[in-house]
Amino acid sequence: MDWLGRRRVIASLEASLAELKPATEAARSALEDLAFARKWYDQRPRPLECLREITLAFPDDNSVWATAVGILEDGKVTLSGRCGSQSAALEILDRLKKSQLFSRVELQYIRQGAQDASAARREMLFAIGMTFAEPR
Repeated sequence: MDWLGRRRVIASLEASLAELKPATEAARSALEDLAFARKWYDQRPRPLECLREITLAFPDDNSVWATAVGILEDGKVTLSGRCGSQSAALEILDRLKKSQLFSRVELQYIRQGAQDASAARREMLFAIGMTFAEPR
């Protein structure tokens, strides 16, 4: 009787295990996906973090746009862009100076661009140099 009782318990546990198998496999797959994504987030390249920080310095009103970003291995960064006014470029400069991930943020130049026949006014061209520090 004892053997028969244990056999029934084992059969019941095996049935429960079979029912849980799809959920277990789905959870295992989700954990693998999470581990893969975590590795990307934890080990993302420095330039990606730098671009993110630069992007956060731009205003939401589309008054300023980047035309080029150069990022060197030693952390030196050059941002070139266009804007509608000098104050918009200076606002970006101030925001980058406030970022704890950039040091030696300096305005390299700000000047009027060439007159475009289709444009109602001249655009301002600017360049900002800085050094990107690895986030801690």
